[in-house]
Amino acid sequence: MPPINRRIVITSIFAPGEAMRRFAALPDGPLAVVADRKTPPVWQLAGARFRSVEERCDLPFQILPAHVNFRVTDILRRYVAQPIMGAAGDRLGFTGPTVRPERNGHDCMDDFRSELPLLLETENMMAVIGPAVRAGATVGDTLHRVYTQRVGKGFVGAEEMTLVDAWLADVTALS
Repeated sequence: MPPINRRIVITSIFAPGEAMRRFAALPDGPLAVVADRKTPPVWQLAGARFRSVEERCDLPFQILPAHVNFRVTDILRRYVAQPIMGAAGDRLGFTGPTVRPERNGHDCMDDFRSELPLLLETENMMAVIGPAVRAGATVGDTLHRVYTQRVGKGFVGAEEMTLVDAWLADVTALS
C-alpha cells in the first residue's frame, strides 16, 4: 500500500506559537498555514508551508454553481476541487463543523430527494471531469475546462460559464 500523504492545515490569525512549532517539526513537513485577513503580515515558521491571502491556492475552488439546486452546490464544488488539487499535488480533507448551526425547520427527506439525482450521476460526472484534469495545467485553465465539459454533458447549465469566466478574471486580478 502506498504511503498516505498527511497534512495539517491551520488557518491562523496569530503569530506562530508552541503548538505550530511542534507541528512544523514533524517529519515530511505536514504543516500548511493559510492566512486570513487578520493574519500578521510577516508570518514565518521553519518547516511550515505558508499561504498568504494573496497566495491562497484554494481561491479558484471557492466558486459555487449558481444555477443548480442549492442543496447540491457544495457537492458539485468538491467533485471539481478534488481531482484538480490531486493533479496539482495537493490533497483536500474535510473535518466536522466547528460551529453548531441553528437549523430552520425543514424536511430531511426533501433534502435527500433534492440531492439524489446528483448522487446517482456521480460516476458519470467523474468520468467527464477526470479527462478534463491535466497535470501541469494551471488551476484556472483546468477549472474552466472542467466546467466546459460539465456544461457540454448537461450537468450544469451554460449560464454557469459566464460566472466561471468572471470568477477566474477576479481571481487573476487578485494574484
